[in-house]
Amino acid sequence: MQQNTSEVRLSRTDFLRQLAYWLWLPVGAGLYSVFIERSRLELRFHTILLDRLPMAFDGLQIAQFSDTHLGHFYGPIDLEKAVERIQSLSPHLITFTGDLFDRRLHEADETIEVLSRLSAPLGKYAVLGNHDYRSGAAEVAELLQLAGFHVLNNQHVLMERDGDHLILAGVDDTLHGNPDLKKALGDRTTAACTILLVHEPDFAEVSGAGGVDLQLSGHTHGGQVRLPLIGHLVVPPHGEKYPDGLQQTADWPLQVYTNRGIGTTGLPVRLFCPPEIALLTLRRKGHEVNTG
Repeated sequence: MQQNTSEVRLSRTDFLRQLAYWLWLPVGAGLYSVFIERSRLELRFHTILLDRLPMAFDGLQIAQFSDTHLGHFYGPIDLEKAVERIQSLSPHLITFTGDLFDRRLHEADETIEVLSRLSAPLGKYAVLGNHDYRSGAAEVAELLQLAGFHVLNNQHVLMERDGDHLILAGVDDTLHGNPDLKKALGDRTTAACTILLVHEPDFAEVSGAGGVDLQLSGHTHGGQVRLPLIGHLVVPPHGEKYPDGLQQTADWPLQVYTNRGIGTTGLPVRLFCPPEIALLTLRRKGHEVNTG
């Protein structure tokens, strides 16, 4: 009889321990997602093989950052750390794929000063995102230009090395702007290797049909909250098909890289989905073994 009482007491103790564990688990995860992972900026390195990449651009390194969402939870002081990380990579080219501010211009002069510190031999380029329209698209574009960025609004630039050419294009935001890939590409020949900047990744359905080789996007934040074996829980409109990382489209040679971004929107949380800066190394397919 005494043994049964002891077993009952032990099971009650175990029950209370289990209850405390399950009660504190979501609290601990919540605190971690707000105060630790949200600030744990990662560098993600990828080698991207492109069939049509000109040999003169083989080994080109592109630093991509996105979705800073400057505002109440992320400011110019935080942005300084990201800028320092990008500059430490010494990329050939720097790209920003939209959503500089969350809902309004935030410490604009300080933001210009910090972003002005970014430099790369082939320049720095940007497109606007849906939150930039909420902040005022014209104002955000002007701020980026004052910081030294070329804002590609349905435009492209032709890069040249040793007689070879590479096209870098950008289109307007697909949710609130007027994206026009045909206008952005202009009179470029279909044989030219083309990289496209567009905030929303699901524009790939248009990019692929338009002969783009590589699309760089943001917008999704990777979902902000991801669970093991499940992945993202929620992604925004126009970000459902290519939510995170490097993906190959099914119908075209187009590859899409979706950057998780640096900031947050809505709740200031990240779980199993840390913020990122990506360094993308382009290699001509068939020559990737030549690492020198």
